[in-house]
Amino acid sequence: MLPLLRRTLVVGRRTNVLLGNDAPPLYLPENVTAAARQRGKLFTPNAEDYFFVAKNNFPWHRVADVVVGRPAYDNYLVGLAIRQRVAVVDATEKEKKKKKKKKKKKKKEKEKEEKKD
Repeated sequence: MLPLLRRTLVVGRRTNVLLGNDAPPLYLPENVTAAARQRGKLFTPNAEDYFFVAKNNFPWHRVADVVVGRPAYDNYLVGLAIRQRVAVVDATEKEKKKKKKKKKKKKKEKEKEEKKD
């Protein structure tokens, strides 16, 4: 069972998907998800692209005058949360899953080749 998190800030990075002229339309959520998994790339590791927090569970009165969308404001909010003892959770879906699958596939192919020889 997960521990109860009191004040929590949930952050995450976006997945960029390049769309070419030959790309199928992405009207349905499952098409977007499939495109992100197949050809998407996570945006830079030092950026947070989305935030979830309960209105009254973040020390908003401690936030300096910052412009949302300017460089480093996202890092500032995360740093402030940590200093104010707000739990920070990264909800980014990691790319490691893709790499592990590729490694397993390559390993199996290599083993097959070795058995043939």
